Amino acid sequence: MHVENYFDNWKREFDAAGYTSDVARSEFDEWVAGLDGELNNDYTQNPLSVSAAAENAIWLLQQDEWAQISYADENCPKCGRQRLEKCANGKHWCEKCNWVVEDGKFFRPGWRN
Repeated sequence: MHVENYFDNWKREFDAAGYTSDVARSEFDEWVAGLDGELNNDYTQNPLSVSAAAENAIWLLQQDEWAQISYADENCPKCGRQRLEKCANGKHWCEKCNWVVEDGKFFRPGWRN
């Protein structure tokens, strides 16, 4: 398939977002399957369209990973507010200051406003 030539572009986006090669490959294969093998879908792809599709796939993955399960019964160690969310990925994230307790750094999921 023609789009296989663009896997490096796809993987570069996933690497930058901190995902493994296995996740990048799995998501790429799923995206390619969605092209239905039609030549007009396959051959109209270019580095920019593949990178944009990878960014969209990452955005969807982050929505699942950072989905709120509940609020934690503790205050944020950074800002002191009781706005810690317990997320699907097992991490605690402060919706006020964006501090991730387990990572010890700030993170703002791109899909959160």
